Amino acid sequence: MSKNKKSQVISISLLCLFLIYPILFNSFFNLMGISNKQTLLFISDILFSLLIIYIYRKKLKLDLKSIKKMSSKAIGKILYSIIILLGILFIIALFTYFVFPNYEWNTNNTAIYNLYKENYPYFLFKIFLFSSITEELLFKENMSKLLPGNIAFIFISSLVYVLFNFIFSISENQYAMFNIIIMYIQAMSFSYIYIKNDRNIVISMIIKFLYNLLPFISLSAGVLI
Repeated sequence: MSKNKKSQVISISLLCLFLIYPILFNSFFNLMGISNKQTLLFISDILFSLLIIYIYRKKLKLDLKSIKKMSSKAIGKILYSIIILLGILFIIALFTYFVFPNYEWNTNNTAIYNLYKENYPYFLFKIFLFSSITEELLFKENMSKLLPGNIAFIFISSLVYVLFNFIFSISENQYAMFNIIIMYIQAMSFSYIYIKNDRNIVISMIIKFLYNLLPFISLSAGVLI
């Protein structure tokens, strides 16, 4: 098997594993007599995170070295990407406020809020580590092995990200379709930034981490996003 084919098989396998590992761990922990759902999800998320970090450890080291060698111009480029992203999100927020004044929280935000109240350590892990590292590796670095073309990558990887998120958070909310569209626009923004920064996954992780500070600050201040 060629190196390229092997990479694609690994990529597809990780995507499939991401879908089924909560079910597998749930079955295993039930056999062990552990019924705390959040505990088993926390453990399974940690193990999956360690697995994907190990698989892409060499790329992480390379991209980290690349950042250390960056010029001030390159750092400015990253900051510009963050400003553009925040601008897009601000426009979306304004549009939502004026067009859908009674807009309800999407299921992802509700789940984050509930996790914040019920299991703070897991909340911190989920929002800062799992979202910023594990999901970026899975939906950016991992998907790039399957989608070398930039345009195809932006559209398809974003679609996969949205579909995978809604598999775990199916909603009958009247704004469900609007939620999907908003999440897709956000995902495309992150994918575009990943491409513009030469597919440096560490930069994407840093930007996602900074982005996730917004809901963290909002919840800490007692404001639901």
